[in-house]
Amino acid sequence: MATVSFFILHACLKLAQASNAAAPIDPEGPAFYHKPSMLAAYQAEFDALPSEEEQNAFLEQMKEMQQKAWKHTNSYINWDQSKGIACMNELIAICKQRKAE
Repeated sequence: MATVSFFILHACLKLAQASNAAAPIDPEGPAFYHKPSMLAAYQAEFDALPSEEEQNAFLEQMKEMQQKAWKHTNSYINWDQSKGIACMNELIAICKQRKAE
């Protein structure tokens, strides 16, 4: 269960903003998932998509990962997982806002 959780949240959590950005980044620890530059990297990836269809597909992929994470964490939730879901919400909101601009 923990391996599945790590895999699902890996793609989502690495784009999160850190509440403690000054903390050292440990590739094996939770701080890795909250590295602010990763959120910027995903935003840049979204911005670089040339068509609205590709932007929609990107958003749908993020929403699908979010739903899988919610389904998984309903049976086993911890701090990292809840933080990851909040970060997915943030990414989806940012992408929708950029799409609207």
